[in-house]
Amino acid sequence: MAKNLKEDDFLFYSYDILCKNWPGITKKLGLHEDAFPKPEVKLIKRNYSECDGEIIKLSYYDMLGSYAHEKIVRQGLEVKCEDIFKDDIIHESVHYLQDKFYNIGDSHYGYTAEGLACMVGIDLLLEKKAYNFVATEIAYHFAEARKDYKDYFSLPEKYNKHIEDFIKGDYYKRSKKKSPYAKGFTFICETYGRCDNYLELLINPFYDAEAG
Repeated sequence: MAKNLKEDDFLFYSYDILCKNWPGITKKLGLHEDAFPKPEVKLIKRNYSECDGEIIKLSYYDMLGSYAHEKIVRQGLEVKCEDIFKDDIIHESVHYLQDKFYNIGDSHYGYTAEGLACMVGIDLLLEKKAYNFVATEIAYHFAEARKDYKDYFSLPEKYNKHIEDFIKGDYYKRSKKKSPYAKGFTFICETYGRCDNYLELLINPFYDAEAG
């Protein structure tokens, strides 16, 4: 990576990814592309990204890996850091739009907020054939939620096998606490499946209690 790059270069890179993915994000939520202005983007030196009102704060470290075209190994699969960063942007953009319709900070809606953001990210990256990233995300969510796997996304068979093997292998440390990401995502898969758009979940989010 060139040493003379400045923060503005990285910010431009982040905005570029946001702008390229914005039409897909709004379409998946059943919204017109111009229904709401794009969120402001900031880079923060944390290992996670977040949405703060009108601003999506993106992990500077995830962005660096993406910018440098790095790859990491997850569950034995090579995943592009660019795909991880794209998912960050999509995920937080979904939160930004969700908050226009209901209070995503309300503890009753955690499963909807996180599950839908995960679903849209996986769906859009699947369209880009980022199979390794998608398979590792799906495998983690189903394993974390203690759910049997069904192929909701018409993945190539080798990726379905990877997901099933991961779930059966129990390669991660089980937590007693239910992950809102996993519970929400698997509930949406089982209840709604893969949809052209998720406008219903945007305007009528389900309560955590409904997902069990």
